[in-house]
Amino acid sequence: METPPLTLPARLSRRKSPGLRIGIQAGAADHYKMWPAERFAETIRRLTVRHPEARFVLTGSPPERALCEKIAGLAGIDAVENLCGETSVEELVELVAGLDLLISNDTGTLHVAAALGVPTLALFSPTSHREFGAWGPAKIHRVIQKPPPEDLSLPKKKRSDQGMRQIQVEEVVEAADALIQALDKEIG
Repeated sequence: METPPLTLPARLSRRKSPGLRIGIQAGAADHYKMWPAERFAETIRRLTVRHPEARFVLTGSPPERALCEKIAGLAGIDAVENLCGETSVEELVELVAGLDLLISNDTGTLHVAAALGVPTLALFSPTSHREFGAWGPAKIHRVIQKPPPEDLSLPKKKRSDQGMRQIQVEEVVEAADALIQALDKEIG
């Protein structure tokens, strides 16, 4: 379903950086909306095999810094730059503007990317992408949506990440690769 695009002021517009830059937004406001760190790390490793030129940028807020350090350590490659907790909101917008793809949980960074026209791969389970997903052309915004877990009636702190654990690394890698291939065709 096509949705109207969000827009930002012209001074905060998308700009192409040299090479392939993939952003990873692993944190979220609630723990049960977060895909496991180990799976983000494995996704980075697998995408590096397919796209050796790729550089990965980890984004997030200061409280998410340890999560991003874990992902960078588990990925174990030099092509990961951890900027989690190191950017202001405006710097984050500028950073996202230079990405070729953002892989993200249900977060505000996802909406920033969509507003900039940056391709996104959004990971959803406990919330609906139809209600909370990226707005804009479906050809550049992909979603992996899994059924919500059964514990959504519990208080937020007692909910599990079982819904997000339904998302497999291979389906994220395949969807990300499809977006990268489409980007290559668009440029080439």
